[in-house]
Amino acid sequence: MSVKLIINLRNQQTAVEITKDVTTIGRSSANDIKLDDSEASREHCRIIRLGPGQYKIADLDSKNGTKVNGKDAKEAILTPGDVISVGDSKLTFMFDVVPLAPQQPASFQSQPQQQPQFQPQPQFQPQPQPQFQPQPQSYAPPQSYPYQQQTPPASYYPQAQPQQAQPQAQPQPQVQPQPQPSVAPPATLREKRLKAKADLTSSIINALMTTAIGVIILGSIMTIAVIGKWLPLKPWLTVTNVWLAVIGAAILGILMQLCYLLIMLNLKKPQQKNNK
Repeated sequence: MSVKLIINLRNQQTAVEITKDVTTIGRSSANDIKLDDSEASREHCRIIRLGPGQYKIADLDSKNGTKVNGKDAKEAILTPGDVISVGDSKLTFMFDVVPLAPQQPASFQSQPQQQPQFQPQPQFQPQPQPQFQPQPQSYAPPQSYPYQQQTPPASYYPQAQPQQAQPQAQPQPQVQPQPQPSVAPPATLREKRLKAKADLTSSIINALMTTAIGVIILGSIMTIAVIGKWLPLKPWLTVTNVWLAVIGAAILGILMQLCYLLIMLNLKKPQQKNNK
């Protein structure tokens, strides 16, 4: 088996046989395979034999690089049919197998075998059979034997097996119902109206109370002023008179608050009865 490189450059093919363990390829004449290609480097690549029928290619830091089957390869194992691109040159890696000469089959002459001669067998002659003479025999009656009752072996009777206790069914745990959350029934139209009425009444009372307190305070001050003018009090707007007016207004405000609480309690009682 020989290894060859088929070089294709400018539509010209050249076959070069690889016989060395290391074969260098490049533009320089010092290489084993010289390429007349300006795109190839002086020392472009080399083919290394690894063993019988095993080769690899290694690039020698060339300018344009080395490609195997169109892919850049710094080092690559070569198989028959791989196309190596070196510059513009295409190198096809091939194995040239020398066919072996066909061997001629050995001539075989068959010799006729001698067939054994057939010897006739002697004819069969029947022999006369002896005549059968019956001998008289005296008949003897069979002897009677006493009948014995046979008892079966102990292993014949089946032994009573103890009854296995059946497993008792375990009571299943009872599922306790979970209490459902109580949902308050929706308010009826009447309850909504009563609530709105109570809110309106509360707002009116608050407004009236605020107004009444203001009126009471102003009225108290005016009353004190008028009384001071009528009475021989000099001066009439004194600290004592102002404190009396404030205390009187506070007492009236407390009374108004008590009245408001009583009114609200009376309004809530009918609502509680309706809810019941």
